[in-house]
Amino acid sequence: MRLMNAFDPVAALISRMVHKVRHLIFANGILCLLGNAALSDEMAQIVTIGPIIKNITEENVVGSKEDMYTLALRNATMSDAMGVLGSQLVPWHCYMGFFLGISASVYPLATALSVGQIITHNYMAWIAVGSMLVLTFTGWDRFIPLFKLPAEPQVYLKSEAAKYEK
Repeated sequence: MRLMNAFDPVAALISRMVHKVRHLIFANGILCLLGNAALSDEMAQIVTIGPIIKNITEENVVGSKEDMYTLALRNATMSDAMGVLGSQLVPWHCYMGFFLGISASVYPLATALSVGQIITHNYMAWIAVGSMLVLTFTGWDRFIPLFKLPAEPQVYLKSEAAKYEK
């Protein structure tokens, strides 16, 4: 897939839609969630979508080496969190089948447990996925120690370079 540039149209669409670096990282998180839902496996999502969001960021963002490293860390965190925790919010995910199978064999009284109940009562997944996306998009991540993204004058999109270069 990578050698034939199968995801270039998706990368180009994301590049055209965003106008701030934090919105690019948010779009990368959404792409991870969509990849997780499409592939129905968190490891497949991490392995497939991870390099794509890395390339999207490297090709579209200008910044210092340290700032680019911070963005790479956020992309890795997004990919991992949206893969592992986002998998618990997708009804047809292999995780749900595995969990229901294990719970039915270990707890025979849990046969009435459904995928909908798991999703609606998995508060940690909802809070983690939702807060990472909302905090990244709004910029409120700056209030969490060691979680903030570099500010817009430090890093900027290549498409918005005219505003920041002198």
